[in-house]
Amino acid sequence: MRPAAILAMGLALGACGREQAPPPQSRPLPAPTTALPAPDPGPPSAARIVERTPLDALAAADPELAKLPPRALEQAGAALDLAPAPCEACGGRSIARCLLDPDLDEDRCAVLPGLVRRAARVAATGAGFRIVERAVSYGDAWLPFAPLAADAAVPVEVWVDPASDLLPEVLD
Repeated sequence: MRPAAILAMGLALGACGREQAPPPQSRPLPAPTTALPAPDPGPPSAARIVERTPLDALAAADPELAKLPPRALEQAGAALDLAPAPCEACGGRSIARCLLDPDLDEDRCAVLPGLVRRAARVAATGAGFRIVERAVSYGDAWLPFAPLAADAAVPVEVWVDPASDLLPEVLD
């Protein structure tokens, strides 16, 4: 036999004769007998503390809000108090505060009545204020622009994957 083979057999036989240490044993921990205290949520976020807009003022400002039952009006009002108005003319105020601004004409924030109507429609379904708030929140500001003529060309940039089957249709 070769010396390497003899050495390998010797190591294998030597390792077989040893007892291996048993694997470490774990023991289950007993379940706690008392409930753990809930973590302290800390102070409420300053961004969510708002002065509530009177619901009667909101209902008087928009006919769709005036039609809502009290619970739905409360949910819509809370959402409109929390959601920032997307118009530059509103100056970062909430939709509710911007709606009640007597100096703001509809031309400076044309999207505002549509958002209020959307809030009323969503609240009328029984949705809570967080769902209504999501329905009327936008991450970007709506900037006013001059109306376009009916025959004005609008530049549009479209990116299509060159390998797509739709490329000929897009180019037509």
